[in-house]
Amino acid sequence: MSAQTIGLYIGKFQPFHNGHLFAITTIAPTVDSLIIAIGSSQYHGLENQPFSAQERRQMIEQTLTAAAITNCSVVEVPDIHDNEHWVDHVRKYVKRFDIVFTNNESVQQLFRQKDFTVKPIKVLPGVSGTLVRHKISTQESDWRSLVPAATANVIKPGLL
Repeated sequence: MSAQTIGLYIGKFQPFHNGHLFAITTIAPTVDSLIIAIGSSQYHGLENQPFSAQERRQMIEQTLTAAAITNCSVVEVPDIHDNEHWVDHVRKYVKRFDIVFTNNESVQQLFRQKDFTVKPIKVLPGVSGTLVRHKISTQESDWRSLVPAATANVIKPGLL
């Protein structure tokens, strides 16, 4: 019996948007299981990180359920602001993974330095957390078109 391939997809998910869902629907079929790590999990209530780890987890898990994606699990990883030890820190929360999926050049470099396989993810053009947060904060109603329904249901009016 061959070993299962476990992927790691780490992000802040502030908020979880259609680009994240697109990435997961692309990645999940290529691995036996995918661990989605909510990075910087201790931060919330900030302009660029308004959502709590619990809210982000709810956005992700409810979206995965609605999309019938069953080979994913979610973990929370607080940031330590120490690049030299960051990958080892992530490994305390995610014990085993074989492939890291990210487009963040710094994250790619840090994992490659520790001999992990790193693969880029397909991007959904025109969607970013920065754009979604901006549209929410300026009360532009079309922000909902950039996020899965489960994310929209978690976001409370007037939050940003």
